[in-house]
Amino acid sequence: MNKHTRGFTIVELLIVIVVIAILAAISIVAYSGIQGRSRDSARKSDLASVQKGLELYYIDKGGFPLCTANGPYIVSSNPNAEVCSLSDISNRLTPAYMSRLPVDPKNDGAAYSYYYAVGFKKAANSCAIEYKGVPGAAQDGYMLGVKIETSDAPGCAGYWNRSDINYIIAANK
Repeated sequence: MNKHTRGFTIVELLIVIVVIAILAAISIVAYSGIQGRSRDSARKSDLASVQKGLELYYIDKGGFPLCTANGPYIVSSNPNAEVCSLSDISNRLTPAYMSRLPVDPKNDGAAYSYYYAVGFKKAANSCAIEYKGVPGAAQDGYMLGVKIETSDAPGCAGYWNRSDINYIIAANK
């Protein structure tokens, strides 16, 4: 009497498990990249909304806000240029010009934060940052900066002596 057993051999099962593991690994890597790009898109959108609030402030006040009484975390050799966290100017922008300041999508409070600089300008078509250079004209130019996660970030870092800023937008009047 010949009995034919039906089922899978151990080799067949191992091949299926390996294929499923490879597909799962590919999916996880692709998903994490999509999440990073999504957070970067939100960061860029956040900076654009802050930029609109700053432009409204400029129209009303005739200049961009200086950092708060807490002072900037970097005081440059130019007394008319300041850098601070975006939250340091929140009392000047909210609620009159923005309903609230954005919070970074990762919201870890350390590596990913928004920064604001007044009295600087971004050099055209380069990573260089320059002082406005005109005494008393600090409030005529500003920059907003953030760390971008994905590889499409510009190839320059170290804005305002901070290695964690690799994306900026700027406006000069």
